[in-house]
Amino acid sequence: MIDPATRKLLVWVADLGDIAVIVPAFLAAALALLLHGRRREALCWGAALLACIAVTAASKAGIGSFRFTLFGHHVTAASFPSGHAGLSMVLYGGLAAFIWYGTKSRLGRLAAIALLVLETAIVIAVFLLKWHPIIDLFAGLTLGFLCLAGLFLAGVHRRRGAIEIATMLLAGGIAVGAMHGIRTDDLQLSHYLGRVFATIPI
Repeated sequence: MIDPATRKLLVWVADLGDIAVIVPAFLAAALALLLHGRRREALCWGAALLACIAVTAASKAGIGSFRFTLFGHHVTAASFPSGHAGLSMVLYGGLAAFIWYGTKSRLGRLAAIALLVLETAIVIAVFLLKWHPIIDLFAGLTLGFLCLAGLFLAGVHRRRGAIEIATMLLAGGIAVGAMHGIRTDDLQLSHYLGRVFATIPI
């Protein structure tokens, strides 16, 4: 049983991975990329996020929840896959990749590691709050990672100056701070999308 103070902290962390936070933060960071002439990287990063959102929404509508037994163990999905895990991987993992491969400075590397720690904390918080079981989270992380793979083709390894990195982090951070606390409901969204897709003639 989670005590109220711990639960409040876990919710605060988990909310950093909500789509209502992720999308505005991405737009702010991508705008910073565009201002520094990184049009290709911004577009590929945007494509990664859109792909992650589209696959997640389609899966939630088409699959949603299920349960099966594997070697005597019950495996349950609540809202498959986890949007928190997938979308936060695209945002925070993408930022981490841009910074890690874009600079050799110790401060930059620490910032990239901090972003990955944040991503991990979001996933752990979502799990402890029982918003998603392990299979949802694993699928979300895998989807987010696969969507990010295109960044390497877009030149994620290009060198970046301290001002460019700081601009991306600052823009994204301001958007996160402004939108934090606004939350979407995965289950309600899944049911809504399911009803929408059910009305489409095949």
